Amino acid sequence: MLKYSLISLLALVLSQHSYAFEREAIRLDTAKGSITIEVELAITPAERKQGLMGRDDFGPGDAMLFIYPGEQRLSFWMKGTPVSLDIIFFDGKGAWLNTAYSTIPFSLDSYSSVAPGRYVLEVAAGEA
Repeated sequence: MLKYSLISLLALVLSQHSYAFEREAIRLDTAKGSITIEVELAITPAERKQGLMGRDDFGPGDAMLFIYPGEQRLSFWMKGTPVSLDIIFFDGKGAWLNTAYSTIPFSLDSYSSVAPGRYVLEVAAGEA
């Protein structure tokens, strides 16, 4: 199991996606070292609500970062999401809290942070 520390959001905007999510690069520290990945950002309430629902083009190498205005209990479900994900929860300082692995597509089950968090990173199942 890899544990992550969300280090920083880099100010470089890389491109726009057809779903209108802004994209940026973030750096993660993992047990295997630092990596930089490009993520789609879900910042506004509408973007966080939409997330990856209805997206079947999300796969290996893709990522979405949900950013909340402050720490809170975070809970996600897979309603309307046709692909399995690993959902990684971070606190307000970017420290790893927990990961929900290989979520079930379209499931109404709840996947929650173990403590108040501010950031959630979704990646394709098996990539966390």
